[in-house]
Amino acid sequence: MLNWTTAALLAASTLSSPGAPLPTAEQVTAVPPELEAQFQEQVMRKSSSKEERLRLLIDFVRKHDARVVLRG
Repeated sequence: MLNWTTAALLAASTLSSPGAPLPTAEQVTAVPPELEAQFQEQVMRKSSSKEERLRLLIDFVRKHDARVVLRG
């Protein structure tokens, strides 16, 4: 998540015209509703075990990081 935030801030600072306001931290770190729904379905609802949720979280982040890299 930190990489996304850094990339978004860097892109905003280099692409905006001089004097244009940067997005707020809330705008940069906002989670789209569809991504939140996927997270709930693929991580939180699949297991109540902390260890299993951690594994699922890692898989979820890796899958979504790959999508960002492939789009860019």
